[in-house]
Amino acid sequence: MDGIRMILVGPNEGKDITLGGFTFKGGELVLPPRSSGPAQRLLSRYYSAYPEGSVEGRKAKEAYERALRGGAGASRTTAGTTQPEAAAPVQEQRQAFEELVSELDRVKAELRTTQAQLRDTLAAPPAPAPAPAEEAPAAKGKGKAKAE
Repeated sequence: MDGIRMILVGPNEGKDITLGGFTFKGGELVLPPRSSGPAQRLLSRYYSAYPEGSVEGRKAKEAYERALRGGAGASRTTAGTTQPEAAAPVQEQRQAFEELVSELDRVKAELRTTQAQLRDTLAAPPAPAPAPAEEAPAAKGKGKAKAE
């Protein structure tokens, strides 16, 4: 199979499931090799799907298994992390959010432009219709009897 194999990690591992419009069979999905970067980022950030054999996927799997084994004690492993290490995932999420907001703003601007063009097209005055031929006004008083 040509493409990038994405593997689900965590509670959806091995499942047949549709996430974000992508259908996983047995917890796997093959993306096309070209132009799949945005899809990979989306799947990794929001659905815990990582390229097969990736470091991020391995780390996510280890963290999930550690959380399962440790339950509430899993938070102790993050308690010993330094501030920059703990802030890195938050910073990544913030950056992803800002990218999405930027894309949303761009799409909104494009929508406003298209709506304005449509309004202008619909508001343009129609071509003038040819004027009807005028009839001569009827003569006044002909055929009327004088009432005295």
